[in-house]
Amino acid sequence: MKAFFFEPATPEKGEHMFVDEVRVDGDIVHGVLSGTPQTVTGLSEGQKVSFPTSRVSDWFIVIAGRGQGGHTLDVIAERMPKTAYLEASKHPPFAWFAWRKKQ
Repeated sequence: MKAFFFEPATPEKGEHMFVDEVRVDGDIVHGVLSGTPQTVTGLSEGQKVSFPTSRVSDWFIVIAGRGQGGHTLDVIAERMPKTAYLEASKHPPFAWFAWRKKQ
């Protein structure tokens, strides 16, 4: 899952980050941050986080090796040089979505 994280003083500025080990409890998502924040202080990779479902910006699920959802990965792939994408598409998460991208 990908969600928007921000500084409390500036909620309009922040970054979208991946969260693993997701569990949803009503309107609250719980999980583990799976990347190092670039602009948001007070968060670190591997930290447990909770946030409202309204802050979910993307999601994906993998069934039989094929990813569904993951629309922000399409945007990232389009911005990558073709050779970089071809290498990245050999590894998750891009490998799960290579079936729908340039080869």
